[in-house]
Amino acid sequence: PPPPPPPPPGMPSLGLYRCLPGSVSATLPFCDRTKTAAERVEWIVGNLSAAEMTSVILKKPIDRLDIPGYNMWAVEALHGVRLWPERCPFPDKCTTIFPAASTASRSFNKSLWQATGRAMGTEGRVLWNLGIIQDLSLRGPQVNIQRDPRWGRNSNSPSEDPLVTGMYGEQLVLGSQSPVNGVNLINSQMKHWTAYGVESNRFGFNGNISVHDMAETYLEPLHIMLRANVSAAMCAYDAINGTPSCANGWMSDRVLRQHWGWQGVIESDCGALKYIQFNHKYTSDGPHTAAAAMNGTCDVECDSVYSSNLNAAYTEGLVSINQLAAAARRILTHRFSLGLFDDPRDHPYFTGLYNDSATVHNEAHAQIARESAQQSVVVVQNPGSILPLKSQGVKYALIGPLANITDPFLGDYRPAACPNTSQPAPQSTSCLPTLVELFAAKGLDVAFTSGCADPPCSSAPDLASVSSAMAGADVVVLVIGEKVTDHDSGGNTGGEGKDRDSIGLPGKQAELVAAALATKKPVVAVIISGGSVSVDSLKSASNAAVVYPGYGGETGQNAIVDVLFGDAPASGRLAHTVYPESWGNATLMADMSFQGGQGRSYKYLLPSVTPLYEFGAGLSYTSFEMASTAATVALDASGAQVCVDVTNSGGAASPVVITVFAVPNKLGAPPTIVPNRKLVAFDRTQLSPKEQTKMCFNLTDSDLALVDGGGTTTAYAGSYSLVFFDGVSKASMTATIATNRVISTLPPVDNPTPPCCSGSNRSCC
Repeated sequence: PPPPPPPPPGMPSLGLYRCLPGSVSATLPFCDRTKTAAERVEWIVGNLSAAEMTSVILKKPIDRLDIPGYNMWAVEALHGVRLWPERCPFPDKCTTIFPAASTASRSFNKSLWQATGRAMGTEGRVLWNLGIIQDLSLRGPQVNIQRDPRWGRNSNSPSEDPLVTGMYGEQLVLGSQSPVNGVNLINSQMKHWTAYGVESNRFGFNGNISVHDMAETYLEPLHIMLRANVSAAMCAYDAINGTPSCANGWMSDRVLRQHWGWQGVIESDCGALKYIQFNHKYTSDGPHTAAAAMNGTCDVECDSVYSSNLNAAYTEGLVSINQLAAAARRILTHRFSLGLFDDPRDHPYFTGLYNDSATVHNEAHAQIARESAQQSVVVVQNPGSILPLKSQGVKYALIGPLANITDPFLGDYRPAACPNTSQPAPQSTSCLPTLVELFAAKGLDVAFTSGCADPPCSSAPDLASVSSAMAGADVVVLVIGEKVTDHDSGGNTGGEGKDRDSIGLPGKQAELVAAALATKKPVVAVIISGGSVSVDSLKSASNAAVVYPGYGGETGQNAIVDVLFGDAPASGRLAHTVYPESWGNATLMADMSFQGGQGRSYKYLLPSVTPLYEFGAGLSYTSFEMASTAATVALDASGAQVCVDVTNSGGAASPVVITVFAVPNKLGAPPTIVPNRKLVAFDRTQLSPKEQTKMCFNLTDSDLALVDGGGTTTAYAGSYSLVFFDGVSKASMTATIATNRVISTLPPVDNPTPPCCSGSNRSCC
């Protein structure tokens, strides 16, 4: 066919659409808009040869049908639309950088999560419409579990809890996809599917995981996200119980597709297919590797295994025509959901604000980023009301390796931050203020020293300069913790490909803490981290306030100053447990079990181990009182409403976050593994001084359900405590379930013989 006509001015992406009036494809049956998208896709698949199905899988065009190639997943969008190669899309501005998932989750604000997703989706659509990106399929969110504080990629995972993790992903996807008239704003991709949580040897790591932990924890976030109809998933580098994730038919085909009914697209993580053969030693050659990935229903590669071997795998009978057709069908359905086979000029996502560069990083999006960063700052300790700090009449010492740099506040997998700088766009953060600069901008009397030669504080700190800075100060502010950035010049303490070696402060930063506490002056420890960083000495200090602000994005450091000085309320709550430092010595990093060592997460932490700060903890600059509105509630499949009266008994307006836990008390026939408690609901609301409100939660018996060793989830008959937690105090009521009710059962686990261990081929047995 002749090439499509050039796009009209102002519509550079129009040439990527098909079925436009007068085009070659317009008269073909798959352009008949009286048919459903599924019918149109089925016509295409039914008219493809095996070679053409392979072309669809390889993102190549089908010239015979005027179907163009489509470069899926060239853009990351974990907490902002990140272009590749990394750059700002316009000379005067970049895309908005929102707080990382591990930070935004601490707000427990579902509507704000969805607004963040909508802003990212909108910026992605604008960049597509303006021809800046060639892809509407964006990688994100990351919804792996924060299994261990030492994992290098905790920063981009929301929580240790599957409900928080799944609901964060669900709300982000609801916002980012935002379907209108059958067309998504963008398509989101959940990553990494699943049980990814080790960076050391990640390309060949094999996790031994029980069916119980798979059902209760590792699989659950994506199960929750299916309610938002997430479009795609990325299979991970790791293997689970000997089977690489991208070749895991039980996990992806039998559970995800057949049991849960999801028919989205699975893409491999970049390089993951070749690692099936060369790192996991699961296959012995290219065609068998391609076949293994197809058996794992991996539809698209970020690799070269399919491009080099898929045709051969089909020719040799290792892959069936039905497998090729199924993958092509899912890929084409994905593309139809983006409106790529309809005239976009009929759709609102192609015009107006979606076709205007002014929409990118606009005031509304910047405000969402700022509010999210503010609401995610967690104050966990505040003896003597050290916080909020005073802006006048106080001398400050600002100490620490993270106090006068900006990139740690952005996290990794971030967009470029600063346009028109002398440094390359990805690295430069010179347009953003440091905490030292923000303190100075408030007109404060500040003495600053980093105390360390590098962010990890890998060598002995300069305690003389630290003592000098603290000598004349009334209050010492420490800025310490993790540095995790995309562009590691040797100062990163963790990140992609790099786990931490302890759960405490990196390097010799603990010496800065000891020096500050020894002054007996009020100390504010600002601990920057993606997950949990433990400092035992701070917990026991009567002169230290402790703050976990996370990676707050482009205004993360502004949000810290806002909360420290009371210009924004303290309202974040921990979405992870902060363990005592000894926990790390007793719990192995490579152990994927939640019951091993001293137990992982609030669910399985041994009762004999007291956390430094528990999951859901967080202080406010006011006080709240709670009282449950009933003594007992009976739960079954029809559900019931449970409520708690919450009063702001203090003198400052503030949000309050309520988390609700179910604690099994007396169960008739409990499963072998019973958690300490289970998060079943959470919400957030704003209260003025002395205002009272009733916060209610709709629960069914399934919310209290537990998992047995075979992967069956059951609401067990018996008595439970429902515990309401405002971050400081708790209220409770009793819930009862009259009879057992099975909620779901995972398909039986199969352990197939690796292809490289079949017949006479014994290369990997």
